[in-house]
Amino acid sequence: MVGNFFQQIYNITDTAIVGRAVGLQVLAAVGSVGSTLFLVMGFAQAATGGLAIPLAQRFGANDESGVRRSFAVSALISLVIALVITGAGVFYAPQIIALLQTPNDMFAYAVDYLRTVFTGAIFTVAYNLLANVIRALSDSRMPLYFLILAALINLTLDLVFMLSFGWGVVGAGAATVLSQGIASACCLFYIYRRIPALHVTRENWRVHRADVAAHLRIGLPMGF
Repeated sequence: MVGNFFQQIYNITDTAIVGRAVGLQVLAAVGSVGSTLFLVMGFAQAATGGLAIPLAQRFGANDESGVRRSFAVSALISLVIALVITGAGVFYAPQIIALLQTPNDMFAYAVDYLRTVFTGAIFTVAYNLLANVIRALSDSRMPLYFLILAALINLTLDLVFMLSFGWGVVGAGAATVLSQGIASACCLFYIYRRIPALHVTRENWRVHRADVAAHLRIGLPMGF
C-alpha cells in the first residue's frame, strides 16, 4: 500500500512542478495522458507481479535451479513487454493523443511527454519486475526503500530539468524515467550483493517453451 502511494508521487510531483514552472497549458497536457500511462504502466506492474508467482512457488519448493530459470524467463518476457510498450508508445503517441481528443493548444506537449515516458518504459518494467521478484523471496522492505529514494530523486530532477535547464514537459518525463532507472539499478545491485538465489548462469538462460507458457499463463491475465 505504501509502495502504491509512492508510485503515485511520481505523477503528483510532475504535475505540481509543471503547473508552477511551465504553465497551466503544459500542466493540462500532462494530466491529459495520465489515464493512458496508468493503463499501460499498470499493465506492466501487474504482469511482472504475475511473472514472480512461479518463481515464488519454486523458491518455496527449495528448487534453486528452478528459481534462477524462472528469473531468466521473467526477464526475457519483461524485455519483450518493454519493447512493445516503447515501440507502440513512441510511434503511435500522436494517434493516442488524438483518440483522447486532446485540444490542439496542448497536443504537442502531450505527445512529447508521452513519448519521453514511453521511451524509458524498460526502466519502469525493470523496476517492477525486480521489486516483485525480491518480494517473492519474502523481502518487501528493500523495494519500498528504493521506490522512496526514486521518488525523492524524481522530485530533485524535476526541479533541475524544468527550472534550471528549462526542458519543460520533456524534463518532467525524463526525471520520471531516470529515477525509475536508478530504482532498477538499486534493486539489481541488491540482488547481486544479497540474493545469490537469483544469480543467473548461462545455463539458466536456456528457456523452454513450457516455461514461457507457464509464466504467461499467470502474468498476462494479471496484467490485463
